[in-house]
Amino acid sequence: MTSGELERKLNALDPYKIWTWDSSSRKSYQGFTKKQLPMWHKYRVELYPHFGQPSGILDEYGHQQQFPAAFRKTRDSFLPKGIVKIID
Repeated sequence: MTSGELERKLNALDPYKIWTWDSSSRKSYQGFTKKQLPMWHKYRVELYPHFGQPSGILDEYGHQQQFPAAFRKTRDSFLPKGIVKIID
């Protein structure tokens, strides 16, 4: 379970108050099959807090991944890509 503290801190800094992970806030974006969160529409980023939970994304071998591993490779070709780690 999460406290919502990260969301509150990010929105306190952001004039657009777009930081949320609420699925109901997702909207379609041209060229994407999945709906995107407000952070994507405004800043073109996906930020997911990691606290040990699985991502629901499978690797090239069919294994469940945690978020850090899931975002280090593309989903279709499994090519390496970059992620940014934010430390509070």
